[in-house]
Amino acid sequence: MPPYQTGQRCTCPRCGAEIVVPDSAAPSPAQGDRQADASVTSATPAGSVASAAATAATAAQTAPPPASAAAPTPTAPKPAVSYDDVYGITLRGRAAQTTSRVAPIIAEFGGAWEDLDGNPAIATPEAIAGISWYGDMLRLYGPPGAANLAWPDSNAIFLGGKAVFTIEDSVNAARALDPALSVIGDTIGFAAMPLGPGGLAARSNDPCTLPAIWALSMSSFSDSKGAAWYFIQWATSTENQIAYLERGRPAARDSAFFSDEFAVYRNANLPEYWDVLLEATATLCYRNPQFGPPSIVDQGRARDIIGEVVVTAILGGDVPAAARAAQEELEFLKARQ
Repeated sequence: MPPYQTGQRCTCPRCGAEIVVPDSAAPSPAQGDRQADASVTSATPAGSVASAAATAATAAQTAPPPASAAAPTPTAPKPAVSYDDVYGITLRGRAAQTTSRVAPIIAEFGGAWEDLDGNPAIATPEAIAGISWYGDMLRLYGPPGAANLAWPDSNAIFLGGKAVFTIEDSVNAARALDPALSVIGDTIGFAAMPLGPGGLAARSNDPCTLPAIWALSMSSFSDSKGAAWYFIQWATSTENQIAYLERGRPAARDSAFFSDEFAVYRNANLPEYWDVLLEATATLCYRNPQFGPPSIVDQGRARDIIGEVVVTAILGGDVPAAARAAQEELEFLKARQ
């Protein structure tokens, strides 16, 4: 399949949905942590698998990073259009909850939460372009009221067969395959983040920084450090990690993932999904893959600030202006630590 070009109209042969590729849609992103974060997933509402790789992986492999801070302008702005109530994409849209999903998009556009000196970098041309792309996709091709979508809302739309694509944590793959929760288990496909305009340099940081969002930790103020340490050892043992994997969840231990015991399960249960996790783990080495600027202690407030920029993009507002205001707030937040 040839790469999509700006302005090209693409029609789904099954549902008839037509999409105009916007200027800002240099083929897309999605992230995969160390067997633990976002993978692009796709599903058709009635039958055939529409693998994200079939569309997103046709990304312009050598597209240059954005040259200015101007927000990308879609070729043919129009409100979201539903074909039999099925939308092109669903994503998180509610302020702070967007930061985990927009982080890999910003990275694939060549940006990061912070510059090399550890200063906030939300107002760079690359960050603005990535956030604008995210907002354009959700505003033009997502469900109405997208700025109010929390992650359970977006997941429900996707699992109900009402959207063709989503970008989500791979831990949610098990939900998509559960017939009690999902109608798309037989038609879903998985793919790691395609290469974006930032090129290979955006994902070639050494040493590779992988987030540990769901890591177990022990408080220095705990009065039960011994018990906590025993629990951590038990929960992360190879035996328990294999059991976790066999429930469709990514695990932390290589010894579990590459064990002969898990190999039997893996080969019989959606090997494509597990292959995508390995691919993402090996290739997506972003500088700041975390859910917010890593040097800022008050992550809750930092994510609120960044989330407002994303909401501005979703609503079609002035993204560069919102990003500059957020940059000032983040700098102040860090300075008062």
